[in-house]
Amino acid sequence: MTLTGKRMLAAGGTVVLAAAVNIATSMLTAKWSPVWMVWTALVVIVAVALQMWLIKSEQPTARRQAAEDTEGASLKMTMGGPGDQAARRTRVTGDVTMHQD
Repeated sequence: MTLTGKRMLAAGGTVVLAAAVNIATSMLTAKWSPVWMVWTALVVIVAVALQMWLIKSEQPTARRQAAEDTEGASLKMTMGGPGDQAARRTRVTGDVTMHQD
């Protein structure tokens, strides 16, 4: 799912959960019942979980590509997208090529 799709899903879910919290709070104040207290708590917990999921999904994942303990005539590394590339403890007699798209 794309980031835009996740945002749309979270926004729609937030509206639905806000409406559910509003209804539960109204019922809790008008007709107090332990069931409405539990329902309100559950809806608030789900709303918080949805927002935490949205925040977590927006953070980019760290990508890393490494070549270690390599010996040879040449070394070529290619990585698409953002991230880090590293070559450690390598013994190369020819070319070292690192390409990042």
